[in-house]
Amino acid sequence: SLLYQRIQKIEHIPGRLIHITFFFRRHEQLHVLGIYLPPITSSKNNTETLKSINLYLKTHLDSKNQYKKNIIMGDFNINPHKPNTTLTANDTEDNSNGHVTLAFYHKKFLTTLRHHTYKDIVKIYNETPSYTFKNTSNHISYIDIIFVSPNLISHTICASIVDAPIHTDHRLILVALNHKFFNPSKINFINNTPDSIELNRKNSLAHNERYNYKKITKEQWVDFKNFVWDNFLSRSNKNPITNNPQKYVNITFENIVQSIQSAINAINFPIIKNNHHQYEMSYKIRILENDQYYITRLIRNLNRYFTPQTSNIYISINFWNGYKKLNQLKRICSNIDPQSLDLTAADFIWSPYLTSSHYETSLKTLLKIKNYLDVQLQIETSHHQRNKIEKFINRRDNDLRSNQKRMLTSLLDRVPEKIKLDRLVFKDETDTLTFTTDKNEIESIAIDHYSNIGKVDKSPLAYDPSKPLREEWNFIYEPISGIPDDAKKCLNNLITLEELQSAIKDLPSSKAAGPNKISYEIIKQLPLQLLDVLLSLFNYILINEVIPDQFKLAFLYPIPKPTWWNYDINHT
Repeated sequence: SLLYQRIQKIEHIPGRLIHITFFFRRHEQLHVLGIYLPPITSSKNNTETLKSINLYLKTHLDSKNQYKKNIIMGDFNINPHKPNTTLTANDTEDNSNGHVTLAFYHKKFLTTLRHHTYKDIVKIYNETPSYTFKNTSNHISYIDIIFVSPNLISHTICASIVDAPIHTDHRLILVALNHKFFNPSKINFINNTPDSIELNRKNSLAHNERYNYKKITKEQWVDFKNFVWDNFLSRSNKNPITNNPQKYVNITFENIVQSIQSAINAINFPIIKNNHHQYEMSYKIRILENDQYYITRLIRNLNRYFTPQTSNIYISINFWNGYKKLNQLKRICSNIDPQSLDLTAADFIWSPYLTSSHYETSLKTLLKIKNYLDVQLQIETSHHQRNKIEKFINRRDNDLRSNQKRMLTSLLDRVPEKIKLDRLVFKDETDTLTFTTDKNEIESIAIDHYSNIGKVDKSPLAYDPSKPLREEWNFIYEPISGIPDDAKKCLNNLITLEELQSAIKDLPSSKAAGPNKISYEIIKQLPLQLLDVLLSLFNYILINEVIPDQFKLAFLYPIPKPTWWNYDINHT
């Protein structure tokens, strides 16, 4: 029942593949793929099926996610541990001259798993595993396997091959997973090695969350620095060295970013959650409002239950009778002095079962409690509003000296406007006014608009390089003579570590992060070893004149003009 409740999606290739996706807490995903490959002897008759299975597997494994863990199991009709079971350079999928061998697609399947470092879980726990299949001639083979992704191995406890409890020529493969995988702990822990770091933080912050850098301890920053460097070394060792400058800068920068993000997710940094709408009133007022609502509802249900027009046939007594039903009422009474309501302590003793004999007494007591709460809520609300008025009066006086922008915004009653690009009105190729909500089309129009904003092509004032400059402008654009060669060469000098550290030190705080979600506060805490890597990357960029593709990405925040933009991007 646990797994059934966690099913998110089921996909299949009829008779050959079933893919079940399970989602657990803390963003953990478990993908179970059950596969039955046709026998090698019938490969020619099942070419399209084998192609579909291989394509499905490759697409699924190429889609990487640190929370995604895979189990790929089934009858593969090939022993992966025998020699020549993976593809070689001579193997080809070209069937024009009969080049495809019978086992080509089976080998391709195993090659894909090997490239993604998937492991036969039985081989991990048993050096020489037993057979999994026996035919009628008592010939045994090892064709039923359970492969697991590298990030799932640490969650396994054991794996073995046992006889099945039913009549079949296949044996049963038993694998046990640690229950902590299905019920992950909320505790983040870090020891001396990156292997002992439990990554159970969510992938990124919500829109109303941010890290509270002021409350991050020195120990957390030390753990962060250690993990960043260890993780970077681990990632760098996995990636092959390339001679292509563009690929090199892309891979190096991506390794740096992924290492930092992994460290951020691993360390339990304190988070500030902004819920301005939720805390307009003080905590005490919110408690009083909840208590007032509870007492009012209790009185209403009491009246309805004992009123002849709405007899107990239609009203359930569960609002009063039952375990813990009156706990909130008892808590409210514990904060009230009964003498202030002309009551005694005995009046605050509530019977767990409601009867008509004490209906009137209970109702009178509840009405007095409600009146008391009404008065207390009015007093507390008035006090809260008076404090807010005094606060904003004092703030406006201070803003006159220290924050004139906020003062003017308040005086002019200006409300910051935001633009949400979820719909657009634009002119198409035929100059017809068109409306769209298609996000891909909106993205294309926005990129084109902001890429060419400020461009003047049709104006008579537009610059034309074929025409000479007017006389009064000539001297302004004359090349400056007398610039020393040393000054020119300085522009091409490589960056030094001192310059990089100085630039990082001068970075401003409390600024929005870019697409990679790495803030300046995080960059200031990077270890010296990673700064050396960054320095080498920047100098490599200067020498080879290439930049990572990630540098070309940025967040775009449209700002409205004084008039309502009316979904026309030209008014932003």
